[in-house]
Amino acid sequence: MQANRERDLRKTNELLAKAWRVMTIWQCSLNEPEVVLTRIEDFLRSEIRVAEASGTVDLPRGNDA
Repeated sequence: MQANRERDLRKTNELLAKAWRVMTIWQCSLNEPEVVLTRIEDFLRSEIRVAEASGTVDLPRGNDA
């Protein structure tokens, strides 16, 4: 599990270094598609560089990295 987190962080940082924006959508969040859609729309309309969508846990909509 820790190796997955480290890989995810490494890949996110690689994308950010190439001027990409990154949104992680967790599989569990797909149980609430309306919530996920709203978070995706918010992310796309914002200048936030890193965000994640989770259906049941109310995480911040994004963080600048």
